[in-house]
Amino acid sequence: MQIRELDRADVARIWEIDRSETHDEVYVLRDGALELVPSHFAATGWHPATIEQDTPRLAAADVRLAALDSDRIVGVAVLEGERLFYLHVDAAYRGRGVGTRLFEEAASRSPRLLVSATPTRSTIDFYLARGCVLDPDPPADQVADEPDDIQLLYER
Repeated sequence: MQIRELDRADVARIWEIDRSETHDEVYVLRDGALELVPSHFAATGWHPATIEQDTPRLAAADVRLAALDSDRIVGVAVLEGERLFYLHVDAAYRGRGVGTRLFEEAASRSPRLLVSATPTRSTIDFYLARGCVLDPDPPADQVADEPDDIQLLYER
C-alpha cells in the first residue's frame, strides 16, 4: 500500500472507491456534547449529483492524496487549505489502517485540520481516536455547507 498525490487528471478515479456501508447510530450535538442516537440507514454508493458537484472542487483542491493497492485507488484524502474536505476508504479496505495513514499524511501538511464529519458513529469515532476534538468555533461557511455534520478540529 502506498500513499501518493493524485493528479488532477485522475480525480474521476475517486468514484471507483466503494463507499457502501450500513449504520445504526449517528452522533448529534446537544448542549455542546456528542450524543449517540439510533438511526439505521445504508449508504450504497456515490450519488450522481455528488459526482457532478464535487469533481471540479476535487480537481481544484490544494492536496489530493490517494491510497493505492497496486494501481487501484482504495482511499482518498483531499485538503482545501486546512480543511479536510474528503476522506474515504473503500469498503474492502476499512479497518486495515488505510484511513489512519491518509489522515496522518493529510495532518502532516497543515498544523491544524478542520473536519466537517458525517455524523455516523464509525466516522466520528475514527476522528476522535486520532485526536480530533469538537471545534469550539467552526467556520460559518463550513457549517452552512454541511449543517448535519459534526465540526471537528485537529491540531498538532
